[in-house]
Amino acid sequence: MGHYVDMGHYVDMVRPGDPYGPRARRRDTPYRAFVPDLIAHLDYAPSRATSANVTAAAEQTARLDARAEGSPARITRLLGLLCRSEGVGSSTIEGYRAPVAKIVVASATQDSRHHLSTSSIILDGIHAVQTALESLGRHDRLLTPTAIEAVQRDLMRHHGEQLQGYRTDHVQIGGDQADPNTADFVPPPAGEVARLMEDLCAFANRTDSELHPLARAAIVHAQFETIHPFPDGNGRTGRTLIQAMLRREGVMEHVILPVSLAIAHSPDTMNAYVRALNALRGDRVADTDLDLLVDTFSAFVSDAAGRAMRMIDHADRAYDQLVATVESNIRADSCARELVDLIASRVGLTVTAAAEETGRDTQAIRHAFARMSELNVVDSRSGGRYGRVYFAPSLVELIEEATGAPLIDADDPSRTPPTVSAAATIAVGPGRGRPRTGDRCAKPLRTEGICLRVAGHRGGCRRTP
Repeated sequence: MGHYVDMGHYVDMVRPGDPYGPRARRRDTPYRAFVPDLIAHLDYAPSRATSANVTAAAEQTARLDARAEGSPARITRLLGLLCRSEGVGSSTIEGYRAPVAKIVVASATQDSRHHLSTSSIILDGIHAVQTALESLGRHDRLLTPTAIEAVQRDLMRHHGEQLQGYRTDHVQIGGDQADPNTADFVPPPAGEVARLMEDLCAFANRTDSELHPLARAAIVHAQFETIHPFPDGNGRTGRTLIQAMLRREGVMEHVILPVSLAIAHSPDTMNAYVRALNALRGDRVADTDLDLLVDTFSAFVSDAAGRAMRMIDHADRAYDQLVATVESNIRADSCARELVDLIASRVGLTVTAAAEETGRDTQAIRHAFARMSELNVVDSRSGGRYGRVYFAPSLVELIEEATGAPLIDADDPSRTPPTVSAAATIAVGPGRGRPRTGDRCAKPLRTEGICLRVAGHRGGCRRTP
């Protein structure tokens, strides 16, 4: 007979009707909410098979961490490709998608400070990963509810105050928001949040337990999502908590694990994620249910480690190719070589930011970027009042491949137009008497093709000048 632990209970609640709403919504609605039990003293011993899965996932993560530490491209650090990939993947789970180039521009220009857009929301998710590692991932500090709340506030800093901090009202997952009985899950009442979060942190900070760090991180994440302490941003905050737990427990030191990409990979992986979270949402939870949670989490960690390893390998090859192209085609006294390192680390870069980082004057930076653009080492995109944002397509495409997000919106007028040779002869159709030569506008048209009017023309673009 299996061993069971008490993991929670249901409470009867009533949602007051709206006296000013439609007649169907004026009545009070009774429903049930789930209140998880305290886990600070949870006694759980994984099965032999689950322990083996956890150990295998941890070993794969250790190999990844060692590989990342030796990566010459400096793109596996906090502000590198893996951080962006994890942030994009976590936002994808919540339904936020944007072209990667827009995210790069928002990151390089800090565009999210001025207006709210999908790309700025995703950028906030990327920033939350960084914040969580810095504030929650330190092993010399206790994990506290205040620190977790600060991560959520930072994530939601461009939203209204009512969406920041602990919730004070009913929330539900799925279903008709006017009827809690249609929800997939109803978290505990708001009055229970504070004590449950204190208990969550007490479990995370335990030093007397022999529970493997990966298993502890899985349980912390599932319990956090069950508590659902905030009015919004719970999923993304909870997944940054995974990164912080793995960092503070010493599972990884030099790398960011794109667990969200593994979760968001397919409908099957998303369903497995939901089933794993639901394993802790019952009156009595068997060890086999906890094993299911930990097994699923271990599988995601192993998958994420493999994805990250491949990304690092591809990024290093792309980086080596960028360096070789620059060193063989641009004179040594140019700042182009320094710019390769900066772009590899920052992913996107403006002229002003590059000048501040290198100490070179902006004219030298512009000249270097122009030469690198001719060599197809970098591409650029308008950053509005910040000028153009330069990035290496070979590196940015790695995020696209990992996350499934499109690289560039084909209809965006700010993208760099394709290069057209000045000496090219372009036939302009019958009846004109002779073909025309010289620079063409070459701006992409929404109806496919490029504009064939003379470069610098006035008025709208069209295919036949």
